[in-house]
Amino acid sequence: MSTSIHELSTSERGLVDREGDITYRVVCYLNLYSSTWSDELYEALLRSFNEYLERVTPLRYVPYVTEMLAKEAVIPLWEAGVNINTIHELLNKVLEVKGHGAHETYIRELRKLLVELLPRLGVSEPEDLIGKCTSEYSEEECLTGIAVTSLIISTNP
Repeated sequence: MSTSIHELSTSERGLVDREGDITYRVVCYLNLYSSTWSDELYEALLRSFNEYLERVTPLRYVPYVTEMLAKEAVIPLWEAGVNINTIHELLNKVLEVKGHGAHETYIRELRKLLVELLPRLGVSEPEDLIGKCTSEYSEEECLTGIAVTSLIISTNP
């Protein structure tokens, strides 16, 4: 089934284009793409995700973490069976952590979301990977790096 953006209903287009909420657009395009496999919707998903990435960069490179994700996070996001609301919450939580620094509540919530997401993407021991966020790197930088890197890898299979 090939659906173009122009074939979306008026209400679907209104939801996707909701002003100012990039995280909402990312999950809408992800949801639409996963049900249609439209090349045009995949491109729209990547454009929206790239816009999101512009808001969360710069990210800190954490060597072991990045290599482990590249090796293990092999399941595409749309095939991972992750609830779309969880993805939306994760995208927003990364923005909150980036905006509020080391606020323990945000970090704890981000960690919890990662423990839920990473196994679905193929990471065998998410707690071990998250545990690599030691004092050598700030925890919020490391966790946001894990979140964003796993999303980048899983949207570019």
